[in-house]
Amino acid sequence: MNKRGQVTIFIIVGIVIVISVFLIFYFLGDTLKRQSTPEVVLEESSLEPITNLIEECVSNEIVKGVELVGLQGGYNNPPVYFQIGDYKLSYDCDKDESGIYINRLPTLNRISSEIEEYTSDNMNLIEECIDNFKTYKDQGYKINDGDMNINVEISDSILVDVNYPVEVNRGDFTSSFNNFEFSIPSGLINAYKVATDIVNDECTGTIFNIDDYIISNPPLSFIERQLSSDGKLFYYLTTIPQSGEDAYRFHFIVER
Repeated sequence: MNKRGQVTIFIIVGIVIVISVFLIFYFLGDTLKRQSTPEVVLEESSLEPITNLIEECVSNEIVKGVELVGLQGGYNNPPVYFQIGDYKLSYDCDKDESGIYINRLPTLNRISSEIEEYTSDNMNLIEECIDNFKTYKDQGYKINDGDMNINVEISDSILVDVNYPVEVNRGDFTSSFNNFEFSIPSGLINAYKVATDIVNDECTGTIFNIDDYIISNPPLSFIERQLSSDGKLFYYLTTIPQSGEDAYRFHFIVER
């Protein structure tokens, strides 16, 4: 056989191999993918993998909400604000028409409600993250869930209570839960303590003395103040991180 004939045979064999490999992956790709994905086995005593999934998805949005309310003076939707880029900077100390100061700094309970409101507004992102428990359903688990309700409390950290009925079944295995709790480290409480002292002074008509305050109080936050041409005082607080938390920013306006 001449060289031209040998080359032709090699080319034909190569094409057959390529087509064969393509057909194998085309018809068996999903099966091979399922076989390569390790099965998550749930035990009756623990649905931890599922609660971990929910916690991660909820936590992602809680963290965003906590950050937003800090950048907007404690609010998700401030009642009185000055627009700066994408943010609504709250007038946490304002004046009414007669010139009387109004303390608009929200309470911690109000800030908790603002974070809950943000989370509720973005519930679709939590649902997308959970993805209808597809990972577990693909492995044969039947999962029924109800409506999710999220409660937030501000303490030394952000305490999150997730009310979310979930029932899991596969064969003789059945387990369920209705709620679980977790916490997120945050410097919000320390920023709020400093903001409260500033607003309480400013809303009495007293210009807050930053130097005296830093000398006589625990080091909780850096304080920056800027005066605008029309008399607004912009306060920018950045907390000094404690163990397990990042620096937290809390911004607001005082009307002079």
